[in-house]
Amino acid sequence: MSPFRYMTIMALALALGGCGDYGSDTEPESTTSTRAPAPATTEQDAAPAGAADACPAAPTPAQTEGPYFSPGAPRKADLAQDGDGDVIVVRGAVYDAACAPAAGLRIDFWQTDADGVYDNDGFRFRGHQLTNATGGYELRTVVPGAYTGRTEHIHVKLSGDGGELLTTQLYVPGVSDQDEDSTGLFDEDNVIAPVESNGSTQQYRFDFRLP
Repeated sequence: MSPFRYMTIMALALALGGCGDYGSDTEPESTTSTRAPAPATTEQDAAPAGAADACPAAPTPAQTEGPYFSPGAPRKADLAQDGDGDVIVVRGAVYDAACAPAAGLRIDFWQTDADGVYDNDGFRFRGHQLTNATGGYELRTVVPGAYTGRTEHIHVKLSGDGGELLTTQLYVPGVSDQDEDSTGLFDEDNVIAPVESNGSTQQYRFDFRLP
């Protein structure tokens, strides 16, 4: 090979070597990330039904069943379908005396319609459901109407394999009025707690603790 040709090949090799390593299987690591940043950590949602820290400090006060209970109500968690009224959702959990979630219990709910009238011939605004694996329940209904001698209230009966465990009544804040209840049954400990609403339906929570 002539000296001139040899020098030409060496010069060409040096020039190509300055353009980077084209034989590499991987691209050089970029110093600027193109990945979208992770979303900022937000405050955790409220404790789910069945969370131990939601267990009430004391057992739920028992209240009278009253004369209007009808056994055999269908399994139905949406009572709002039974008539017009201001729709509300009440959810929460049931705990035993030791604050363990009580799963598989039957909860009967019954109440008046928005005009304060009970259906004593059928099962309008009457239904039952079973607590889930964490003791949770959810009731969709309307604000019950008041009737003579009683403020607005929702009846509740909890029962299990051993029979009745608790019978009580719930009251709607801003609606149920102690002064309108001549029976003396109204109990502030049984007022359901409002929580942040989604849309136009007011959300409430009430957790039961069995005696």
